[in-house]
Amino acid sequence: MSSSKLLDQLNTLGIPLREYINYRLYRGMTIDFNRAFIIDTTTYQTLIAREPNSAELLKPWLRDKDIKKWQVEWTGLYLLFIPWHCPVTNYPAIYEHLSPFRQALEKRPEVQEGRYPWYALSRWAAEYHAEFAQPKIIWGNLATQAKFAYDTTGSYISAPANLIPTEDLYLLALLNSPLCEWFISLKAATRAGGFFEFKPMYVAELPIFPATEQQKAPIVKTIQKILTDSTGRRYEWMEEVNERLFDYYQLTTAERNLLKEVEKTYSYAAKTYGIWKDIPEFCNEGE
Repeated sequence: MSSSKLLDQLNTLGIPLREYINYRLYRGMTIDFNRAFIIDTTTYQTLIAREPNSAELLKPWLRDKDIKKWQVEWTGLYLLFIPWHCPVTNYPAIYEHLSPFRQALEKRPEVQEGRYPWYALSRWAAEYHAEFAQPKIIWGNLATQAKFAYDTTGSYISAPANLIPTEDLYLLALLNSPLCEWFISLKAATRAGGFFEFKPMYVAELPIFPATEQQKAPIVKTIQKILTDSTGRRYEWMEEVNERLFDYYQLTTAERNLLKEVEKTYSYAAKTYGIWKDIPEFCNEGE
């Protein structure tokens, strides 16, 4: 079967991801002055020790490179989440932390125009910031293979990473499957070193098979094991999940082998280049 025919079959049996998730797909936050608003664990502890209420504005922070397949590897960073309307003087420790940066922060064009105060974030995801606190699927913008993670820590994430607020582990399985990797390889822009752009404009088109709860159940159960695995059996379990997904899309043996070959190619690229080793600088925007 040609790629176009296989793609037609997936589109016939599935619905676009953007519709499946009711268009709830969001971009991470862009921070324009990291030195002021992104802090490490030591600074976090200092602020909390001085003023316990500082915790209300401090959010765990994830960057693209902290997002791995299935899970995240948090590096102890926090975001000072300060919306435009925040009464920051009610948080003396945080106000004092920001004060040395005041002159630089005041030079931001929007501050000079009077759009928001000097101590606030220029972009704070006003329309959807509450979604960061929800269970969610998150992923980075560039990768050599599908690297979607499930986060329940309430972490805020840096652009250009993206999120889907959901507890749907069936969807997580599909996104980390060869089906997604093959689809992205057809649709997405490519970059040097075997990297593909997993931008929302591409991921949102992925055809999602509308499985029943009964069909989802064995996949969800296996993904739950994968997320807590300490035995090294993730690959074995994911193969079982992939076969079920292939069944739902009614793939032939030849089509399954094609997708598995694509997965091997992705895995080779990840091992050769590393998911973040030698990654181009353009992927680190927003850090």
